[in-house]
Amino acid sequence: MNSALKILYGFLFFITGCLIYIMVRPEAPYLLFSAQTEIFMNLPGFIKYSSPAFFHCTAMILISAPFISNKKYSVYKLAFFWVLIEIIFETGQKYSSFIESILNDHYFFYMINYFNKGTFDPADIGMSVAGGIVGIIILNLLHANKFDFKDLQKGKKHVS
Repeated sequence: MNSALKILYGFLFFITGCLIYIMVRPEAPYLLFSAQTEIFMNLPGFIKYSSPAFFHCTAMILISAPFISNKKYSVYKLAFFWVLIEIIFETGQKYSSFIESILNDHYFFYMINYFNKGTFDPADIGMSVAGGIVGIIILNLLHANKFDFKDLQKGKKHVS
């Protein structure tokens, strides 16, 4: 049940991020429509444009959490992994010509053209880090009896 709950929360975060993306970006490159609303247009730019990075990172942590051990260090490694992936993809948008030169023989990456069409935004990196922290907090709440920050501070080893 706990694994299903993690996956459910993960998909809810993912869908929320997708909906925000659709509502605030008129160019929504991979979608056939855009549904801008006044509610999102009045939000500060970094929230409106970078919150999908937050939701994506948190979602990926929650969705992949059932496939790792319940040890607290595994959760930290998982969160670090997804934040690092987000940072690599965001930074790849800044250095798209370099990435393209590395991946020029791989048709899949050419087809997506993610790095060339995206725009680097440091706020996306910050929101990804925040998403990683929230992912850890949610997993901590779901593992209240197995995963305790107090044990980490005291240096206790966790046994599952």
